[in-house]
This record gives sequence, structure tokens and C-alpha cells, in this order.
Amino acid sequence: MNRFFWQVYLALLGVIVVFFAVSTALFFRADTPHERHLRAVTAVADLAFPEGEPAAETQRRMDAFARALDGSAALYAADGERIAESGEPLPRPKHGATTSYLTRHPFTGVARLGDGRWLVIAARDMDPPHGPMLLALLALALAIAAGAWPVARGVTRRLERLTARVRAFGAGELGARAESGGRDEIAALASAFNHSAERIERLVASQRALLASASHELRSPLARMRVAAELIGGASTTPARTEELRAQLARDIAQLDAAVEELLAVSRLDLLGSADHAPVDVLALAAEEAARAGIEASGAPAHLSGDARSLRHLLRNLIANAQRHAAGAPFSVRVEPL
Repeated sequence: MNRFFWQVYLALLGVIVVFFAVSTALFFRADTPHERHLRAVTAVADLAFPEGEPAAETQRRMDAFARALDGSAALYAADGERIAESGEPLPRPKHGATTSYLTRHPFTGVARLGDGRWLVIAARDMDPPHGPMLLALLALALAIAAGAWPVARGVTRRLERLTARVRAFGAGELGARAESGGRDEIAALASAFNHSAERIERLVASQRALLASASHELRSPLARMRVAAELIGGASTTPARTEELRAQLARDIAQLDAAVEELLAVSRLDLLGSADHAPVDVLALAAEEAARAGIEASGAPAHLSGDARSLRHLLRNLIANAQRHAAGAPFSVRVEPL
């Protein structure tokens, strides 16, 4: 079950990792306020640094521009040659660049002016708080991972307990039942197991009772058959006694056949759990069984929904018991609807 736990937990961690990666990518690729500011600075720089003015005037304007930014600034020609600079040294524009862009290390804004020149700026407040943001995302991922642990463990622990109950039941502990509290799929599985276990327990108990009944029902006719078999053909057995023993054997065999048929019928009902119900004419069924036994059947027509084979077996047993215990007294079958 530990494998299933790790599958669930690692799947959750995979979702967290994907979420973290996508969030980070979107964060770095988003149109940040710095990019919007850089576009505004570019528009202002086109007016603040007209092309062709004296170098001294351009440097004066650059110093004022850097002070306004509270940072550093540098102006480069289209070919990368430095025209004016104020503050900390700044990197030259990338070779082959054609549009404005931001750099991360160090964080600077590189603006391409309308005449092809480049303005590089670095303000003190331009460096975005990427570190705290990434730490916050990482803390969120760790919190989700920590929260997912008890959830995944709780699911798999319930399955482990259910597995233990199933193994105990398979080992012969027929009273073993699973905890079926809750309304989720695991609770439904535990409830289905309990229902199946209860039915199997009833079937086993019924089969045990059936075996006990069979041993009782079969022992007497078998004992009589054994004695009759030993006596038939004996030197002291007269022909009349032999015929009597043979008749007794025939009755015992019939009794054994009826007992086996009864056991099979009971076993069939136990295994199926319920009979095949269909409309049954009880009077007609009673008349057939009475005629088979050589007695009369009467009464009013009666119909019910049931298993014809089981009802026939019931009537046959009732008639056989009456013949066995009536001591030769006449009797009949009568059907009275309720």
C-alpha cells in the first residue's frame, strides 16, 4: 500500500512543481510596471536629448536626468559609442539589439530612441522584489506539500485498514468487518465488502448446518442398508425374509434419494440467495404430487408468486412425512387460499 501512497503524494507534488514553474515563468515574462516606465522614459528621452546638440549640453542634460532618476544614466550612439554618462558605469547596449529591453543582472533599462541612439538607465528603485516573491511562491509550495501529506496518508491508511480486514476474512475470521464510515468511494468499498462478508458468513453457517443435517438424515438409512446387505444371502435367511429385506432396501434407497434431493434443493437456495419467483398454481401442484403418492388432493384454486421447484419439493416432503408417520391411516391433501 505504500506504493499507492507515494503515487498519490508524488502526483500532488508534481502538480505543485508544475504550478510553481508556470507561475515563475509567467512572473518573469509579464509586462511589469518597469517595462511600462521604460516606454515612458523613452518618449521623454527623445525630447530631452535632441540629436546634434553640443556634447557639453548633452552632458548637462544627462546629469540632470540622472539626478531626477536618483540613479545612473548613459547615452550611446547607434554604433555603441558612449556619448554622455552620469553616475555609476552602465553596460553598453547588446550588440544587434533593435528594440528596448530590460536586463536582470544588473537590473537596467535599455531604451532605443527614435533616431537609433540608446539610453541606458538604472534607478535605485528599479530592482524588483523578485527574491521575496520567489520565496513566497516556494513557501506556498511547501505549505501545500505539507498539507497534502496528511490527506494522501489518510486515504491510503483507510485502504490499508480495509486490506487488513480482507486478509483476516480470507484467513478464516468470518466475523471480520471493515470500517464503513463516510460517503466517499472508500466507504462504499468497505460497505460492499461488509455486505459480501455477511452473506458469505451466512452461507458458510448454512452449509455447516446442511452438513450436520445430512449426516443425521443419511446415517439411519445407510445403517439399515448395511444390515440388510449383510443378511441377504445368508444361510439362515428364508426367501420371505430376503424379499422383505429387499423391499426395505428399496425404501431406504428411496429415502436416501429424497434426502439427497432435499439437500441439493436447500443448497441451491442458499447459494442463489433467493429463488426464481414466478406465478404458481398451488392446487395443480398439490394434485400432481398427491397423484404421484396415490392420494387425493382437493381445495380451492390458489395462486402465488414463488419458485415452483421449491414448492413442489415442500409438498413432496409433507406427503412423505405424513405417509411415514400416519401408521397406515388414510389422509389427503387440501389447499385453502389465505
